[in-house]
Amino acid sequence: MRYQMLDVELTAPAPMPALNEVAGLGLIVRRHGVVQAFAMGAINPGETPVRLLDRLLVGTSETLLSAAVRRQLLPASQPQPERTLTLVICTKDRPDLLKRCLNS
Repeated sequence: MRYQMLDVELTAPAPMPALNEVAGLGLIVRRHGVVQAFAMGAINPGETPVRLLDRLLVGTSETLLSAAVRRQLLPASQPQPERTLTLVICTKDRPDLLKRCLNS
């Protein structure tokens, strides 16, 4: 079964996953467009989309807190990266798809 990918911007309202015919959710968590964390989780029996999203976000809380502390400790004169690139290739147990993706 496949996982739905959801991009969550922490400075905006959270989108609600539909979770139709998927086994779980992959979460990319950003702050001002910069990736802060990634999480994946299977849907537990009877779990609502809101509860799954909450569980995955809580699971990233240590990573998010660490990133916030690092931002506060950076000297103000240190330049922030202007552009970032995030790439997720979801091919769990499908090496043929990964090979095709990398060859393209």
